[in-house]
Amino acid sequence: MLILGSFWSVLLLTFWAFVLLAALLAVFLTISDLFRDRALSGWAKAAWVVLLIFLPLLGSLIYVIARGRGMPDRIGDAARRRHERADARARADTAE
Repeated sequence: MLILGSFWSVLLLTFWAFVLLAALLAVFLTISDLFRDRALSGWAKAAWVVLLIFLPLLGSLIYVIARGRGMPDRIGDAARRRHERADARARADTAE
């Protein structure tokens, strides 16, 4: 007895699961970059969030086109700040 019917239905289910996962990843990366951006005002962030709630894939695509150039810089800056805080904590722990 086949659980999902046939090989092609399993393959189709796998494809759509991948598409859903990719869409969720795009939306969550967009939201995380949106709140990481210090140059954007609160109202602009709220407008982006509303767009991402009602049109998630289109909103993510528009965000990447409009503000995508700064995404790697913001990700790198956030990683650098986390690394500096971790180093400072490590130095404080070893100094005691």
